[in-house]
Amino acid sequence: MKNTYIYSNWKMYLNDEQSESLLKSILLFFQSVNTENTSINHDHMLNFGFFPQTSCLMSLHKMIASCTSIPKNFNLTLGCQNIHHENSGAFTGETSINSIKPYCESVLTGHSERRIIFGETNANINKKTILINESLLEPVICVGEPEHLSKHAAEEFLRSQILSSIEGLNISNHLIFAYEPLGSIGTGIASNSKTVNSKAKFIKEILIDNDPTLNLEKIRVLYGGSVSDKNINDYLSLDHIDGVLIGSSSVDLEKFKMIVNKVTTQIHL
Repeated sequence: MKNTYIYSNWKMYLNDEQSESLLKSILLFFQSVNTENTSINHDHMLNFGFFPQTSCLMSLHKMIASCTSIPKNFNLTLGCQNIHHENSGAFTGETSINSIKPYCESVLTGHSERRIIFGETNANINKKTILINESLLEPVICVGEPEHLSKHAAEEFLRSQILSSIEGLNISNHLIFAYEPLGSIGTGIASNSKTVNSKAKFIKEILIDNDPTLNLEKIRVLYGGSVSDKNINDYLSLDHIDGVLIGSSSVDLEKFKMIVNKVTTQIHL
């Protein structure tokens, strides 16, 4: 079965009440998709992952668990935007993985906003990735090069991010990389689809070169950066892209619905 990933990073855009309202509207929309579709493609699974603020994970988890009237090929999960790299301890203001594990299946790590604003290093991201993997959750490792680098410099930048993030990692579960070039995050300037496909292929080649025994079926590469209904199908049609990580468009209900409609039309769900 083919899997496509539509992951939504809600960042710090919504409070708890707004998050619950948005998810309620999305679930109602998914129910209408189920009612209106007469030809379901049983060979294609759409995996929707929502990454809200930590404070509302429990309430959103209950909402998803109680929702039954959605298309059978829609898989809905929650993810956490960030965790500390230690299980517990004197880390004021941080989030432990044990506190979010009952509600989440995925955790973001390495997002450029965490790297740039909070000074997270490759070594710190590696510790988080290992902890997420050992906790049997799905790491979503964000990588992406700055603008204006030469082709060689950009590749070396990505190589360093990727290999440092998985050092010492036993890849026993699925592992997702989200390729987010810095020039496309929150700018409205989406990356050229041909370039994105080339970078996704490059990411997979790095992983195989690092470990020739690696099962590529366990690796997914998503694209993130100004994803919209105007370009979603361009990215999802690429050979080496398995889905998208959406930012601001995912907290705008109408924009999100347009994206989903484009996706379901493309795959005849």
